[in-house]
Amino acid sequence: MEQFLTDKKLLNQVDELLKNGEAAFAMKDGSLMIPYIMNDAVESLIVLHECTLTGDLMKSAPAGTTAQTAEDGQRRGLILHYPDGHVCTAWFSIAARATEGYDYSRIGHVWRGGLEHWRRVTNALGVIADKGYYLGGLACNQKEADLMPLVTFGPLMDISPVNDSMQDYYKEAPEGAQAMADLAREAGCTFFAKEAEKYAKKPGSLRRKFLSWRMPKQEKILELLEKKIADAGSEYPVRTYEEPIQKDVDEQRQAVADKLLKKGFSGTYPNFSKGDVEVTAYEEQPFAMLPDDTLSFRIFLFEKDNSKGKCRRSVLDIELL
Repeated sequence: MEQFLTDKKLLNQVDELLKNGEAAFAMKDGSLMIPYIMNDAVESLIVLHECTLTGDLMKSAPAGTTAQTAEDGQRRGLILHYPDGHVCTAWFSIAARATEGYDYSRIGHVWRGGLEHWRRVTNALGVIADKGYYLGGLACNQKEADLMPLVTFGPLMDISPVNDSMQDYYKEAPEGAQAMADLAREAGCTFFAKEAEKYAKKPGSLRRKFLSWRMPKQEKILELLEKKIADAGSEYPVRTYEEPIQKDVDEQRQAVADKLLKKGFSGTYPNFSKGDVEVTAYEEQPFAMLPDDTLSFRIFLFEKDNSKGKCRRSVLDIELL
Protein backbone atom coordinates (compact mmCIF):
# COMPACT_ATOMS: atom_id res chain seq x y z
CA MET A 1 0.00 0.00 0.00
CA GLU A 2 1.40 3.42 -1.00
CA GLN A 3 0.40 6.79 0.36
CA PHE A 4 1.28 9.98 -1.55
CA LEU A 5 3.54 12.41 0.32
CA THR A 6 3.52 16.17 -0.14
CA ASP A 7 6.82 18.00 0.11
CA LYS A 8 5.89 19.09 3.63
CA LYS A 9 5.13 15.54 4.80
CA LEU A 10 8.23 14.20 3.08
CA LEU A 11 10.46 16.77 4.76
CA ASN A 12 8.84 16.24 8.17
CA GLN A 13 9.43 12.50 8.02
CA VAL A 14 13.00 12.77 6.76
CA ASP A 15 13.74 15.40 9.44
CA GLU A 16 12.35 13.02 12.07
CA LEU A 17 14.70 10.28 10.91
CA LEU A 18 17.67 12.65 10.80
CA LYS A 19 16.92 13.96 14.29
CA ASN A 20 16.79 10.41 15.69
CA GLY A 21 19.95 9.32 13.84
CA GLU A 22 17.97 6.73 11.87
CA ALA A 23 18.14 8.08 8.31
CA ALA A 24 19.35 5.46 5.83
CA PHE A 25 19.13 5.40 2.03
CA ALA A 26 19.24 2.74 -0.69
CA MET A 27 18.57 2.71 -4.42
CA LYS A 28 16.34 -0.10 -5.71
CA ASP A 29 14.89 -0.45 -9.21
CA GLY A 30 15.38 3.23 -9.97
CA SER A 31 13.76 4.45 -6.75
CA LEU A 32 15.35 5.86 -3.61
CA MET A 33 14.17 3.90 -0.54
CA ILE A 34 14.29 5.48 2.91
CA PRO A 35 13.26 3.13 5.74
CA TYR A 36 10.79 4.83 8.08
CA ILE A 37 9.91 1.97 10.41
CA MET A 38 11.14 -1.59 9.87
CA ASN A 39 10.37 -4.23 12.48
CA ASP A 40 8.80 -7.65 12.90
CA ALA A 41 5.27 -6.28 12.51
CA VAL A 42 5.56 -3.73 9.72
CA GLU A 43 7.82 -2.41 6.99
CA SER A 44 7.24 1.18 5.97
CA LEU A 45 9.49 2.95 3.47
CA ILE A 46 9.58 6.43 2.01
CA VAL A 47 9.92 5.84 -1.74
CA LEU A 48 11.12 8.49 -4.18
CA HIS A 49 10.07 7.13 -7.58
CA GLU A 50 12.05 7.62 -10.83
CA CYS A 51 14.96 8.98 -8.85
CA THR A 52 18.25 10.35 -10.13
CA LEU A 53 21.06 11.58 -7.91
CA THR A 54 23.43 14.50 -8.16
CA GLY A 55 26.31 14.30 -5.71
CA ASP A 56 27.38 11.37 -3.55
CA LEU A 57 24.68 9.75 -1.44
CA MET A 58 25.73 8.30 1.92
CA LYS A 59 23.97 5.09 2.94
CA SER A 60 23.58 6.40 6.49
CA ALA A 61 23.26 10.10 7.21
CA PRO A 62 25.81 11.26 9.82
CA ALA A 63 24.80 13.46 12.76
CA GLY A 64 24.34 17.03 11.67
CA THR A 65 22.87 16.22 8.25
CA THR A 66 19.98 18.51 7.26
CA ALA A 67 17.38 18.27 4.50
CA GLN A 68 15.27 20.55 2.36
CA THR A 69 12.96 20.12 -0.62
CA ALA A 70 13.12 21.81 -4.03
CA GLU A 71 11.48 21.89 -7.45
CA ASP A 72 13.03 21.94 -10.91
CA GLY A 73 10.33 22.09 -13.59
CA GLN A 74 8.60 18.70 -13.61
CA ARG A 75 10.88 17.24 -10.96
CA ARG A 76 10.87 17.46 -7.19
CA GLY A 77 14.01 17.26 -5.14
CA LEU A 78 15.19 16.20 -1.70
CA ILE A 79 18.46 17.94 -0.87
CA LEU A 80 20.74 16.52 1.82
CA HIS A 81 23.38 18.80 3.33
CA TYR A 82 26.09 16.76 5.02
CA PRO A 83 28.15 18.18 7.91
CA ASP A 84 31.40 18.00 5.89
CA GLY A 85 29.93 20.49 3.40
CA HIS A 86 29.04 18.29 0.45
CA VAL A 87 25.51 18.07 -0.91
CA CYS A 88 23.46 15.32 -2.53
CA THR A 89 20.17 15.94 -4.31
CA ALA A 90 17.65 13.21 -5.10
CA TRP A 91 15.44 14.28 -8.02
CA PHE A 92 12.20 12.31 -8.30
CA SER A 93 8.72 12.28 -9.81
CA ILE A 94 6.55 11.07 -6.91
CA ALA A 95 7.14 10.69 -3.18
CA ALA A 96 5.14 8.03 -1.37
CA ARG A 97 5.17 5.89 1.71
CA ALA A 98 4.92 2.18 1.01
CA THR A 99 3.70 0.17 4.00
CA GLU A 100 3.07 -3.53 4.53
CA GLY A 101 2.02 -5.23 7.75
CA TYR A 102 3.08 -8.81 8.52
CA ASP A 103 2.16 -11.66 10.83
CA TYR A 104 4.57 -11.25 13.75
CA SER A 105 2.98 -14.04 15.83
CA ARG A 106 5.39 -16.52 14.20
CA ILE A 107 8.49 -14.49 15.04
CA GLY A 108 10.83 -15.18 17.95
CA HIS A 109 14.32 -14.04 18.85
CA VAL A 110 16.79 -15.57 21.26
CA TRP A 111 18.98 -12.57 21.98
CA ARG A 112 19.14 -13.43 25.70
CA GLY A 113 19.06 -16.77 27.46
CA GLY A 114 16.35 -17.59 30.00
CA LEU A 115 12.67 -16.62 29.99
CA GLU A 116 12.74 -16.83 26.19
CA HIS A 117 8.98 -17.34 25.93
CA TRP A 118 8.32 -14.23 28.01
CA ARG A 119 10.90 -12.23 26.08
CA ARG A 120 9.23 -13.20 22.80
CA VAL A 121 5.94 -11.83 24.14
CA THR A 122 7.41 -8.53 25.33
CA ASN A 123 9.17 -8.08 21.98
CA ALA A 124 5.86 -8.60 20.18
CA LEU A 125 4.18 -6.02 22.41
CA GLY A 126 7.01 -3.61 21.66
CA VAL A 127 6.75 -3.91 17.88
CA ILE A 128 2.97 -3.42 18.09
CA ALA A 129 3.50 -0.26 20.13
CA ASP A 130 6.15 1.03 17.71
CA LYS A 131 3.82 0.47 14.78
CA GLY A 132 1.10 2.47 16.48
CA TYR A 133 3.48 5.26 17.48
CA TYR A 134 5.11 5.74 14.06
CA LEU A 135 2.13 5.04 11.81
CA GLY A 136 -0.82 6.04 13.99
CA GLY A 137 -3.67 4.12 15.53
CA LEU A 138 -5.27 3.29 12.19
CA ALA A 139 -2.26 1.06 11.40
CA CYS A 140 -3.28 -1.27 14.26
CA ASN A 141 -6.27 -3.57 14.50
CA GLN A 142 -8.53 -3.55 17.56
CA LYS A 143 -6.81 -6.57 19.11
CA GLU A 144 -3.48 -4.74 18.93
CA ALA A 145 -5.02 -1.56 20.36
CA ASP A 146 -6.22 -3.60 23.35
CA LEU A 147 -2.69 -4.96 23.93
CA MET A 148 -0.74 -1.72 23.51
CA PRO A 149 -1.22 -0.33 27.07
CA LEU A 150 0.71 -3.33 28.45
CA VAL A 151 4.00 -1.81 27.25
CA THR A 152 3.64 0.74 30.07
CA PHE A 153 3.54 -1.96 32.77
CA GLY A 154 7.11 -1.99 34.07
CA PRO A 155 7.24 -5.43 35.72
CA LEU A 156 6.26 -7.01 32.38
CA MET A 157 8.53 -4.94 30.14
CA ASP A 158 11.51 -5.51 32.45
CA ILE A 159 11.49 -9.04 30.97
CA SER A 160 13.26 -7.58 27.98
CA PRO A 161 14.47 -9.41 24.85
CA VAL A 162 17.52 -7.13 24.87
CA ASN A 163 20.02 -6.27 27.60
CA ASP A 164 18.31 -3.01 28.56
CA SER A 165 14.89 -2.84 30.18
CA MET A 166 12.22 -1.96 27.65
CA GLN A 167 11.11 0.64 30.18
CA ASP A 168 13.91 2.75 28.69
CA TYR A 169 11.66 3.02 25.63
CA TYR A 170 8.13 2.71 27.02
CA LYS A 171 7.56 4.79 30.13
CA GLU A 172 5.51 3.34 32.94
CA ALA A 173 1.92 4.52 33.35
CA PRO A 174 -1.07 3.58 35.55
CA GLU A 175 -2.96 2.49 32.41
CA GLY A 176 -0.44 -0.29 31.94
CA ALA A 177 -0.93 -1.66 35.44
CA GLN A 178 -4.71 -1.54 35.01
CA ALA A 179 -4.43 -3.32 31.65
CA MET A 180 -2.33 -6.02 33.34
CA ALA A 181 -4.87 -6.31 36.16
CA ASP A 182 -7.65 -6.86 33.61
CA LEU A 183 -5.52 -9.41 31.72
CA ALA A 184 -4.61 -11.27 34.92
CA ARG A 185 -8.24 -11.44 35.96
CA GLU A 186 -9.17 -12.82 32.52
CA ALA A 187 -6.43 -15.43 32.89
CA GLY A 188 -7.74 -16.48 36.30
CA CYS A 189 -4.80 -15.02 38.27
CA THR A 190 -6.93 -13.20 40.82
CA PHE A 191 -4.18 -12.44 43.35
CA PHE A 192 -1.86 -10.95 40.75
CA ALA A 193 -4.76 -8.93 39.33
CA LYS A 194 -5.46 -7.39 42.74
CA GLU A 195 -1.79 -6.51 43.26
CA ALA A 196 -1.53 -4.93 39.82
CA GLU A 197 -4.68 -2.93 40.50
CA LYS A 198 -3.22 -1.66 43.78
CA TYR A 199 -0.08 -0.67 41.90
CA ALA A 200 -2.16 1.20 39.31
CA LYS A 201 -3.80 3.25 42.06
CA LYS A 202 -0.77 3.72 44.29
CA PRO A 203 2.63 3.02 42.64
CA GLY A 204 5.52 2.25 44.92
CA SER A 205 8.97 0.71 44.65
CA LEU A 206 8.25 -2.21 47.02
CA ARG A 207 5.09 -3.26 45.20
CA ARG A 208 6.88 -2.88 41.87
CA LYS A 209 9.69 -5.19 43.02
CA PHE A 210 7.11 -7.69 44.23
CA LEU A 211 5.25 -7.65 40.92
CA SER A 212 8.54 -7.95 38.99
CA TRP A 213 9.42 -11.02 41.07
CA ARG A 214 6.00 -12.59 40.54
CA MET A 215 5.57 -11.73 36.85
CA PRO A 216 7.65 -14.56 35.32
CA LYS A 217 5.77 -17.09 37.45
CA GLN A 218 2.38 -16.25 35.93
CA GLU A 219 2.06 -19.13 33.46
CA LYS A 220 -1.64 -18.53 32.80
CA ILE A 221 -0.97 -14.89 31.91
CA LEU A 222 1.82 -15.94 29.56
CA GLU A 223 -0.46 -18.44 27.82
CA LEU A 224 -3.20 -15.84 27.43
CA LEU A 225 -0.74 -13.28 26.06
CA GLU A 226 0.58 -15.82 23.56
CA LYS A 227 -2.98 -16.48 22.37
CA LYS A 228 -3.90 -12.80 22.11
CA ILE A 229 -0.70 -11.98 20.21
CA ALA A 230 -1.30 -14.91 17.86
CA ASP A 231 -4.87 -13.73 17.23
CA ALA A 232 -3.76 -10.13 16.60
CA GLY A 233 -0.81 -10.99 14.38
CA SER A 234 -2.58 -13.61 12.30
CA GLU A 235 -4.79 -10.93 10.74
CA TYR A 236 -1.77 -9.96 8.61
CA PRO A 237 -0.04 -11.96 5.84
CA VAL A 238 3.10 -14.00 6.40
CA ARG A 239 6.24 -12.46 4.90
CA THR A 240 7.18 -13.86 1.52
CA TYR A 241 10.34 -13.19 -0.44
CA GLU A 242 11.62 -13.07 -3.95
CA GLU A 243 13.61 -16.06 -5.18
CA PRO A 244 16.07 -17.48 -4.25
CA ILE A 245 15.38 -16.28 -0.69
CA GLN A 246 11.90 -17.84 -0.52
CA LYS A 247 13.22 -21.20 -1.71
CA ASP A 248 15.83 -21.20 1.07
CA VAL A 249 13.18 -20.27 3.65
CA ASP A 250 10.89 -23.09 2.51
CA GLU A 251 13.75 -25.59 2.59
CA GLN A 252 14.74 -24.62 6.14
CA ARG A 253 11.16 -24.96 7.33
CA GLN A 254 10.80 -28.36 5.70
CA ALA A 255 14.12 -29.55 7.17
CA VAL A 256 12.95 -28.68 10.69
CA ALA A 257 9.61 -30.40 10.14
CA ASP A 258 11.35 -33.53 8.84
CA LYS A 259 13.65 -33.67 11.89
CA LEU A 260 10.78 -33.36 14.36
CA LEU A 261 8.61 -35.93 12.57
CA LYS A 262 11.58 -38.31 12.54
CA LYS A 263 11.88 -37.84 16.32
CA GLY A 264 8.28 -39.01 16.79
CA PHE A 265 6.52 -35.66 16.88
CA SER A 266 3.26 -35.14 15.05
CA GLY A 267 1.84 -31.99 13.51
CA THR A 268 2.66 -29.56 10.75
CA TYR A 269 4.99 -26.60 10.66
CA PRO A 270 5.20 -24.58 12.87
CA ASN A 271 3.34 -26.57 15.60
CA PHE A 272 4.34 -30.06 16.74
CA SER A 273 3.66 -32.27 19.74
CA LYS A 274 4.69 -35.55 21.30
CA GLY A 275 2.84 -36.65 24.42
CA ASP A 276 2.92 -33.77 26.89
CA VAL A 277 5.57 -31.87 24.95
CA GLU A 278 4.66 -29.07 22.54
CA VAL A 279 7.19 -27.52 20.18
CA THR A 280 6.59 -24.36 18.18
CA ALA A 281 8.96 -23.11 15.51
CA TYR A 282 9.51 -19.35 15.67
CA GLU A 283 11.57 -17.44 13.16
CA GLU A 284 13.89 -14.50 12.78
CA GLN A 285 12.81 -13.03 9.46
CA PRO A 286 14.77 -10.61 7.28
CA PHE A 287 12.91 -7.69 5.75
CA ALA A 288 11.00 -8.36 2.55
CA MET A 289 10.50 -4.92 0.98
CA LEU A 290 14.13 -3.87 1.29
CA PRO A 291 16.40 -6.88 1.92
CA ASP A 292 19.30 -6.28 4.30
CA ASP A 293 22.42 -8.44 3.93
CA THR A 294 23.07 -8.15 7.68
CA LEU A 295 19.82 -9.99 8.50
CA SER A 296 19.30 -13.71 7.95
CA PHE A 297 16.45 -16.19 8.28
CA ARG A 298 16.73 -18.42 11.37
CA ILE A 299 14.45 -20.87 13.14
CA PHE A 300 14.23 -21.45 16.90
CA LEU A 301 12.25 -24.23 18.56
CA PHE A 302 10.37 -23.12 21.66
CA GLU A 303 9.43 -26.08 23.83
CA LYS A 304 6.69 -26.38 26.44
CA ASP A 305 6.83 -29.58 28.52
CA ASN A 306 3.68 -30.27 30.56
CA SER A 307 4.79 -33.65 31.89
CA LYS A 308 5.11 -34.37 35.63
CA GLY A 309 2.31 -31.92 36.37
CA LYS A 310 4.39 -28.79 35.86
CA CYS A 311 4.94 -26.61 32.80
CA ARG A 312 8.60 -26.23 31.87
CA ARG A 313 9.68 -24.00 29.02
CA SER A 314 12.93 -23.97 27.08
CA VAL A 315 14.44 -23.45 23.64
CA LEU A 316 15.75 -26.51 21.79
CA ASP A 317 18.92 -26.54 19.73
CA ILE A 318 17.93 -27.54 16.20
CA GLU A 319 21.39 -28.92 15.51
CA LEU A 320 21.04 -31.42 18.39
CA LEU A 321 17.74 -32.89 17.21
